[in-house]
Amino acid sequence: MSHHCSSHLKNETAHSLQSLRNSITEEIESLKERRRIIICVLNAKLTADKNGLVSCHAYKQLTDDEKAQICNGAGAAGQWISSFIPNTMYGLDCTEAFNIHDYDYYAGITQDDKNQADARLFDNLILLINNAGGILQWLRRRRAMKYYEAVHHAGDDAFFKGDKDNG
Repeated sequence: MSHHCSSHLKNETAHSLQSLRNSITEEIESLKERRRIIICVLNAKLTADKNGLVSCHAYKQLTDDEKAQICNGAGAAGQWISSFIPNTMYGLDCTEAFNIHDYDYYAGITQDDKNQADARLFDNLILLINNAGGILQWLRRRRAMKYYEAVHHAGDDAFFKGDKDNG
């Protein structure tokens, strides 16, 4: 009889643990979904700054400390190769466009968010280039396309760090 009771108790414990796991998993998914909704609402409000650079409203609300933690200009944070990637294109400072892109990667969740962030980076770079004008415009546009191609094709690791949905 004790073997039967022990077996029954093990089954009940296993069932309880599985129920608890399921409950925790559901709660985590619920929290992720709420986070996605909040970020979508914040990111849906796109605004342009005095230079015409487009970013979500939430980016404009960052404190200097938050911006320093999230944004690092051109290149992926913590990667040695990034020290060789300039924030300028033939003398044109593009740091703010790269910082907006960093925030978009930080706040984004899905592949579509990444694609939009990459496209917004390209659009912002082209805007800066067009505003600057001059004889270096064509070289800068070529460089902007290279930056776009780099983040679009090689930026998944930087975008999908953590628990993001890369499906």
